[in-house]
Amino acid sequence: MRVLVVIFGGADYDMISELGLRNLQQATFGKATATDLWKDQDTATQITSQLITGKTWEQSGVRGRKKYTVGPVEKVEKNLQRRFDGGVFGWIEGVTRPLRVGLYRSILATRGKNLNSRNYLHVDLKTPSLFDMIDDSRSLYVPSYDPEPSWAIRRNILNPERFPDLGHEGALDLAEKNFEWRKSQFLDLSDENHDLLMTQFQYLDSLQHLYLWRTDPPDWDSVNESYKRINKFAGEIINEFDQYDRILFISDNGIPKPGSGRTHMDRPFYSINETIDISENRIIDFHQHIKDWLQSPPNPVLVSTT
Repeated sequence: MRVLVVIFGGADYDMISELGLRNLQQATFGKATATDLWKDQDTATQITSQLITGKTWEQSGVRGRKKYTVGPVEKVEKNLQRRFDGGVFGWIEGVTRPLRVGLYRSILATRGKNLNSRNYLHVDLKTPSLFDMIDDSRSLYVPSYDPEPSWAIRRNILNPERFPDLGHEGALDLAEKNFEWRKSQFLDLSDENHDLLMTQFQYLDSLQHLYLWRTDPPDWDSVNESYKRINKFAGEIINEFDQYDRILFISDNGIPKPGSGRTHMDRPFYSINETIDISENRIIDFHQHIKDWLQSPPNPVLVSTT
């Protein structure tokens, strides 16, 4: 059986239900959940790593969104954050982090080295992913495996305050151009056949952050329109990729909210193009679901006798 997985970052179960978005709902539609997160950080990188590896951060090695490029710093900092998670000591750890990072930079500078951070890549995974297990598989900008280059400069959450020369309209223009570029790259694969094809779109999550937390007052009408646009695109995917027996639409988390730790509602969704009983609905559970589907025979092709 051929399987297509499309991850819609930040697509919220309640929003999809309330707006009645039929393409996104498909035949089987339900609410998923993201659990066992490092420091409760619901980043796309960490959650998607569970989907493709079936492992938690302790086994996959993916802790948060980014990793320090200097191994000892990465090890010390991530262990510190784990040890002093929460409470007074957690607060102290957080407020003193810039001082520690400054110290690391100074020490490394004396040795002619720099301290940077980058997104997790497939080479960082400590356990095999679906793309390692399935010979005929293809990934296109999947967080924690082969994220798109723009993630490396923190453009996935568009913040006009961080880039004042960008502004609100510039941020929106950038999101639109990125989405169209990503769509074009993905649709170019519609004439290919793979046992597994997986991709991710960050457009909806980017616009939700922009319209809900970077706009005063929040612009819910624009958020609703962005959902309708993604729903239309979902219909296009269903039509263009009909060579796949099983189509899974899924999100990594729900609608964004302000604050640290969990920055989204824990309301990811899933939908499947056939009626299937899903008893285990954690994001990490869908790793095994996908593996089971891949081992199933293709759906029968109905041939007319008339």
